[in-house]
Formats: sequence, structure tokens, C-alpha cells
Amino acid sequence: MPSDLKNRIKNNKGDYLVVFGGDIANTLDLSTRFYTLFVDSCKKLNKNSHVPIFAVMGNHEYSEFDMIDEADLAYRRMFESIGITLLTNEYKVVKLGDLRKDNIMLVGGTGFAKYEEYYNCEHIIGPRSLSRKEEIHQSEIFLSVYERALNNPITAGAPIIVLTHYPLHCWMPDYKKSMKKIACILMGTIIEMSFMLKMDTICMQITKLDIKKRQKLY
Repeated sequence: MPSDLKNRIKNNKGDYLVVFGGDIANTLDLSTRFYTLFVDSCKKLNKNSHVPIFAVMGNHEYSEFDMIDEADLAYRRMFESIGITLLTNEYKVVKLGDLRKDNIMLVGGTGFAKYEEYYNCEHIIGPRSLSRKEEIHQSEIFLSVYERALNNPITAGAPIIVLTHYPLHCWMPDYKKSMKKIACILMGTIIEMSFMLKMDTICMQITKLDIKKRQKLY
């Protein structure tokens, strides 16, 4: 755990998020152990501090299951039991800052790989019964959620953070144009490093980002 995050938990500051982009483990059992240890370590630093933790699932988490819905249900139950929010094709308004007045729109989901010709369900592990047609449909669902978040009048002007497992080009057709509307993109996997180097929006796997010079993501 980064020392800066440890200090923020100890001091009970509310100006940060912790996010996980998937592919933590291939089984629910190992994932449960990892996330439980992480949450317990946060509690040991400050038992009164509420650490806002969000996660999306990667193709490795799905590989233990036949169907997407089956995996989503199992992982959601696990995450809820230890106080972590799983994002599966949804967006949430997160309040940060000392007075919890600063809104951030967090859009999260696996994303999948509609526009990726090779690194898709036909060539990499994932839900055992996932067809290419269903994978394309899943990418379309997540894109529609992302577009709804962009056009949500309630949070107009709030920074938009996209948390996915698959890179932007896998599920968004015109990603270069859309990136201009996003404050930050966090991805759990890097399929092509050359794609990452060409992007002119901040892209990270697991790192931290300053927002308004004082709010942070880990």
C-alpha cells in the first residue's frame, strides 16, 4: 500500500478513492483472500476511517464461471460482505473532500472487446460460455452506460473517471474524440503498449491522480 494512502487513512481524510481494475486472481477464493486482507489492513490503520473502494472485474475473474451474470452475482456478494463496491456497467456519483461536497462521476465496468480483433473472447480466457456475439453486446451495454453518464444533468461539470478492465479502444469506436470529455481513464489491463503511448489523456493501470490538486485515486 502506498505510504501516502496509509497517511490519508490514518488521518481519516476523505479526499481519495481506491480502485481495482480486475485480474487480481483466477478464482473467487483467491480474490476473496486478497480483498479481505486489503480491507483488514485499512481497518488496522484506522478503525474509524471509511475507505471508499471500487472494483471492476477482469477476464481472469470471469474465467472460473460459465456465464457473466453468474460471476457478477458471486463477486458482488463477496464485495458487499467486506465493504467494497463492484461496478458492473454502472456509474455512481462519489462525494470527496473534507466536507464531501465535491462530486466525481465514476463510470465502471469490464468493458469487454467489441472492437479488438485478436484479444477478445475467442483468444483469451474469460467466461467459459461467452460467445463473440454476447461479448460485443456487453461492450455496447457499457458504452451506453458511459454515454448516459456523460449526459447526466445532475452532475454537469463534475470530473468523469472511467474505470474499466479493457482499454478504451476495445469498447469505444471513436475513443480519441470521447477522451476529451474524460478527466481520467483507469484500465486494469494493457493489451497494446503502443496504444497507451499514443493516448493524450491520462491513462493508468494502478496509480494515483490529483484532482483539483487535493483529491486522489489509488
